Amino acid sequence: MLDMGFGPNVEKIVNHPTMHPKGIRRVCMFSATFPDEMQALAATHMEDYIFVTTGIVGGTNPGVEQLFFQCSKRDKRAKLIEVLQDLGGAKTILFVNSKKTADFVAAFSCNNTSDRGICLQSTHESCKV
Repeated sequence: MLDMGFGPNVEKIVNHPTMHPKGIRRVCMFSATFPDEMQALAATHMEDYIFVTTGIVGGTNPGVEQLFFQCSKRDKRAKLIEVLQDLGGAKTILFVNSKKTADFVAAFSCNNTSDRGICLQSTHESCKV
């Protein structure tokens, strides 16, 4: 959130007159990725800042296969269908950058592959999983 432009909002909240001062309040921040510059910014809101990780920072789970395909913007949809068909029934997580894109990709995939038993479900923080 901090690197996505929410820094001023966080500042407003932690500096609000009703907020307990640093050292009395408890602040916890969680992130799948936490670059050094974001850690430094987060530390300004915390006393006795600590950084806890699980696994290898920057590493991947050896049980997960990650695939990257580079293609032009106009070829993305066809490539997605091709990859989903090649994977068959394999469990797959597809990350996109917005709820709108997640909903679109889920609808698009179902409309174009449901006859082959492939259908994606859009999941984001507003969903109950």
